[in-house]
Amino acid sequence: MKKAILITALSGLLFAVVVCGLSLPAYAMNAEGSGSALLYSYYDVRSRADGGLGLTDNYFTVTNTGTHWHQAHVRVRTGHHSIELLDFDILLSPKDVFTWDLYDDNGATVFASCDTKTLINSGFTPNFDRNGDGTDDCFVLDSTTFPQMLSLILTCDPDATTTPLALDHTKKGYVELIEEGAIIPCGTTGTAKNTCEQFESGDCGTDDAVTIPGKTLLNTDTSLSLDDACSGNVLSIEDDMNYYGTSDLLIGRVYYATVSSGVVTRLAQLNAEVIDD
Repeated sequence: MKKAILITALSGLLFAVVVCGLSLPAYAMNAEGSGSALLYSYYDVRSRADGGLGLTDNYFTVTNTGTHWHQAHVRVRTGHHSIELLDFDILLSPKDVFTWDLYDDNGATVFASCDTKTLINSGFTPNFDRNGDGTDDCFVLDSTTFPQMLSLILTCDPDATTTPLALDHTKKGYVELIEEGAIIPCGTTGTAKNTCEQFESGDCGTDDAVTIPGKTLLNTDTSLSLDDACSGNVLSIEDDMNYYGTSDLLIGRVYYATVSSGVVTRLAQLNAEVIDD
């Protein structure tokens, strides 16, 4: 897949921008504020010939600025009637930055992320080997091999009566992110930062604490009782519980990029709008 090269080419630049604070010309909404509900600006995977921006990548990031694990729900919607294209949960460790990309690949609309650790923590199984070392480290979905990407469009959009029309409606849209809750770890260092208190018991003992990565709020694993899972039937904001409700600690950004022969030739950054109110 040609995008493996592009993902690698841009990853270093994104690291510099997101982690090292590299300054780039940008328009920032809401003074780069953080929140629990974020609305990202439009993505556009269309070529210039099709009326688009001619971008090779639309990179989205969400940063957890807090000291707890945060679970959030991501929805990718079409720009035509706001039909849901993709939706999934992500589990962010403290200070985590999760990145994913939307792009066109020979006519297919593609979602991809090579943020391996967060993918696995959130329950994804990587399905693409980016560097050819024999280990899958990215998760990729495209409209050709994942027809469910078009199913709601075909069902709900009165203007998309055929598969080609539905595919066309995936080419531009927007992303929304809504925090679902936070999980309080037993500590900030060592194994404690990846374990949580039991529901109601407040127990962080070595034998009783539950590992956080790979679990989500409202865990549906029937082999786990409420006392064994980092979850419960109702989110609680009580300090002695192992999780609480939403906060305002998430920051979203989108990076619009054009990459040619491994070189980033165009790049723009736009911050997600905080819509908590």
